[in-house]
Amino acid sequence: MNEIQLITVPEAARRLGVSRATAYRLVAAGELQVVDLSRKGALRPMLRVRTDHLMELIQRRTLNAA
Repeated sequence: MNEIQLITVPEAARRLGVSRATAYRLVAAGELQVVDLSRKGALRPMLRVRTDHLMELIQRRTLNAA
């Protein structure tokens, strides 16, 4: 059984081979789902990406060779 892991958005960017800015754009566009672990009233959000959601993005974006 696969264990769900949480990684930071910059780590997700590294695994995807894209810049941090691109990863945050994917989050803003709703293409990459995040979990918000921030406390109420926190100055900065504490966003984490589930590794299974990262794999779903990769699968959606994978082009089939014709």
